[in-house]
Amino acid sequence: MKCPYCNKNMKPGKIWQDRYALKWVPSERRFPFGGGIRLTSIIEDRPFIEAYYCDNCKILISKLKE
Repeated sequence: MKCPYCNKNMKPGKIWQDRYALKWVPSERRFPFGGGIRLTSIIEDRPFIEAYYCDNCKILISKLKE
């Protein structure tokens, strides 16, 4: 995958959950309970999300499953 910012190749990899599921929560929410987008789940056999890392820009990009 090419980085959308610098157009260099990105490294494929995975972001693994540890004890709890990873969840994206909007900045305006004070606490992550009862909202957000769950990214991983051991129950659903998804303990990681696939992501691409750009060494140049220091960013991660991940496409969420539908």
